[in-house]
Amino acid sequence: MVLFALLFAACGGQSEEAKQEKEIQKAADKMEEAANQMRDALKGNDKDEKKEVVDWRELQNLLPKKIDGISRTDESGETAGALGFNVSQTEGIYEKGDRRIQMQIIDTGGLAGLIKASAAWASVKIDKEDRNGYERTTEIDGYKALEKYDKNSKHAEISVLVGSRFIVTLNADGVDMKELRDAIDDIGLKKLEKLN
Repeated sequence: MVLFALLFAACGGQSEEAKQEKEIQKAADKMEEAANQMRDALKGNDKDEKKEVVDWRELQNLLPKKIDGISRTDESGETAGALGFNVSQTEGIYEKGDRRIQMQIIDTGGLAGLIKASAAWASVKIDKEDRNGYERTTEIDGYKALEKYDKNSKHAEISVLVGSRFIVTLNADGVDMKELRDAIDDIGLKKLEKLN
């Protein structure tokens, strides 16, 4: 009787262990499937080979030293990657008194999924306005762009999609839209596209 009980307990223990191993394997399979789905989403429907991203230092060289007389007070950059894809970005901060501009250039490497997530506005038409400000899609130097302006807070934003892979974004406080457009000109969007 004691021997039977021990054998039953041992078999039951192995069965429990086997169940745990199966659960762990199922969880690992689900994680792998999720990673594959994320990789496919980033790729989008592109059939082109993935492109190497531009070194962030090269992107940083395109940041103007001054915007409308406001000097660059800080800059940063990085290249980061996951699932075999890299993204490169640089950022400059321009500050003087209550005027502040944040300029960012991102190289997505042409990943359709990432562009759809970061620049969904590039594939739609937006044109809305009220007494507080406006938001509209437009073109700057032939590139798709989005402008937003809040009259009350004097907060302005411009995003531009260049060469189907670079996203240039400016966020500003205490600065008008004309000054931001001039800052875009200082970068030289055609020069940026040539890095493609």
